[in-house]
Amino acid sequence: MADFWISVLLIGGFLIFGVITRDQRSVYGYFAVGGWQVISMAVHWANKWFTKENQQRLYYHRFVLILSLVILLSTGIGQLTEILLIPVLVILWLLLFIAPLMAVFYAGICYEETFIKMKRPMYLLK
Repeated sequence: MADFWISVLLIGGFLIFGVITRDQRSVYGYFAVGGWQVISMAVHWANKWFTKENQQRLYYHRFVLILSLVILLSTGIGQLTEILLIPVLVILWLLLFIAPLMAVFYAGICYEETFIKMKRPMYLLK
């Protein structure tokens, strides 16, 4: 439950902060919300909470891992060759718009686990 509410407060707080400041400091929200959610994903993975096969969280974890590897590899290769620099910049630019949607989606996963799955009888939680 804390995971969901902290995500909601961080997303909402940094959204308001970004609207008020309207400058480069609004990028801090990306790091704060993303950092919290990476820590949350690591805790869920280590404790095997809602990470069994065919569960939404497991698919999201895999997506974030693949996306992170693609970014790391593309930025490393892009710095070595100028040919790949443009696609790397396009990927990073797209992430400015995709990352907030991913944060809201992750908060939705936490909401579903907290307020829907945990309210069911235990025999339905397979």
